Amino acid sequence: MKINTFFLGLSLISGIVLVSLVIQMAVRKNTGSHPNNSAYIAMITSDWHVEPWFSTGGAEKNNWNPQAIDKWTTPNVKISCKAIGESKKGDIPLALVRSAIEKYVQDVPNRSDRLFFFIGDTFSHNLYKLNPQIETSVMYDIMDSLKNYFDADKIFYVVGNHGGKTNKAFWQPDTISEMWAKSLVDSGIFDVDTHTDDELNFFMKCGYYTKPIPNSNIVVICINSIVMNNLTTHKGCDECDCIQDQFLQLKYDLERIKSENKFAYIITHYPIDTSNPGKNCQDGTCTKNYIWSVIGKEYQPIVRGIFTGHLHDPVQKMNDWKGGNTWNIPSIWSAKMSGMVSSFISVPFPLNKSIQLAETDVYKTQCKEGEPISQIKWSR
Repeated sequence: MKINTFFLGLSLISGIVLVSLVIQMAVRKNTGSHPNNSAYIAMITSDWHVEPWFSTGGAEKNNWNPQAIDKWTTPNVKISCKAIGESKKGDIPLALVRSAIEKYVQDVPNRSDRLFFFIGDTFSHNLYKLNPQIETSVMYDIMDSLKNYFDADKIFYVVGNHGGKTNKAFWQPDTISEMWAKSLVDSGIFDVDTHTDDELNFFMKCGYYTKPIPNSNIVVICINSIVMNNLTTHKGCDECDCIQDQFLQLKYDLERIKSENKFAYIITHYPIDTSNPGKNCQDGTCTKNYIWSVIGKEYQPIVRGIFTGHLHDPVQKMNDWKGGNTWNIPSIWSAKMSGMVSSFISVPFPLNKSIQLAETDVYKTQCKEGEPISQIKWSR
């Protein structure tokens, strides 16, 4: 009788364990493979300045014809490494961007493991005038194509100074800035179902939004630094409501994140928080502690990191304030170098180590004239 009781108890315990496992598997299946705080693999990239006419001769030569744009989906396009315009600096061919993402996807084959951060500057340096048809075609092509590799709720995309009127994205209502924002909405990268109408209207007006990383306690804050007076070479928009309104919204969002026991990463295009602007930024173009000098430092422990772009050159670790780090994301594409180089970073996220941008976390390639996209080689 005692033996039967023992086996009955053992069976009961086994049944409870089995049911628990079934429940856990069901929950895991419904919520994805990433419980709170476990690592994704993030692709972080910046300053594409995609010249969508690279292999068809340049925008002017094509009479600014939207139909002449090289699409992301053009099969096995060949790279042309020649710079366009009078400067010695060319913009990244779209095929090279595709190759970088496909390299990342080879390394991270499980779609549920992927995060994508773009730190600003979509459009070319060499657009002598802006054509709403061309820029609309570029943005929607990129948004739709990114979703072939990443889930929309895992794509975080911030505006740069070449994300609207040059150096003036969202300074005032204009078709380019509005189209940039609308493409994110239409693609679901800015999800209207998870944002209020006020948040949507503010995004369309200023380019600022917050977005959680799925199945985590991380919130990504996307700031439009283009309107701000944070660079010595860029005075910002003194008459823009978006400057003060963004700081008010940022403080509100950080307070909410703090109350929910979550933490944040900030992505924004211009460098906004460095401890030594003369040393770490080209020609001293950064302003020290721009955010914290305005809203105070009480939220620094909540912000685990800030990613910036714009400088293109790799700046390892721009500062060391308690609770996080600021990193500048490299994107090099220059005829002045021995070879054309573009780069991206692939790291576990949330970050479990300090990113060494000049070392092992950066992928690089050299452009070879006429090389098919399928033959591009990436290395660390």
